[in-house]
Parts: sequence; structure tokens; C-alpha cells
Amino acid sequence: MDKPQQAIGKRIRRARMDANMKQQEVADSVNISRSNYQKIEAGNIGVSGVMLSQLSQLFNTTVEELVTSETDLYRRHPGHQVASDPNSAYYDLSPRERSLTDKVTLLEEMLRDKEEIIKLLKEKLNGADE
Repeated sequence: MDKPQQAIGKRIRRARMDANMKQQEVADSVNISRSNYQKIEAGNIGVSGVMLSQLSQLFNTTVEELVTSETDLYRRHPGHQVASDPNSAYYDLSPRERSLTDKVTLLEEMLRDKEEIIKLLKEKLNGADE
């Protein structure tokens, strides 16, 4: 069984690979040496909250996804679409792809809301013209 920092290191490595980045690119982006970054991914050293925040932004994911196992993450968010269907293709997506999918879904909902507002405003304008 992995130590917590090893599990986090594995998730950081997966997020980096999903982002198609090299270790050196990530290390440069967060201002640490490549060897220290390698140690983070290997779980040989811990990672600070500030570093987790920087990495999550760099990989377009969340700190929670970097530090929480997928099983625990879905237990914490039972209303999430995947919690109800463990066979969902959503599980097959990388953390970055899930994050992007969630953002697209949210934007689609916002767009529908805006379209409804526009429709109501047009109806009011047409009613005022009569």
C-alpha cells in the first residue's frame, strides 16, 4: 500500500502526463529543480499546499483531485453524475478531461439560462410595443 505522499505523487505524475508536459517544464513553471520535482512524483518528498495549488492550475485540475483518491472523491460528491453510475465513461477520463467536461456542462447550463432570459426579455419588449 502506498504512503499518502506516494499516492499524491502518482496522481501528480498522471496529471502531468495528461497535460503532455515534461518534468523539466513543470519544474521550471513552479520554480523548483527537476530532481526535486522527480522526488515529488516518486513520493519521496511531500508537497506543500502552495505547490499543490500551483500544480493544479498548471494541469487545469483541482487540488482535491491531486490529493484525493478517485473513490474518496466520488464518495464526497454523491450528487456528481458519476457517483450514480460507476460504469460511466466519465470514469475513463483523465482528471483534466473530467475537469473540462464539468466546465463545459456548467457553461452549457449557463448558456441555457441566458437564452431563457433573452427569450423573456424579447417577449416583454414585444408586449410593450403592442
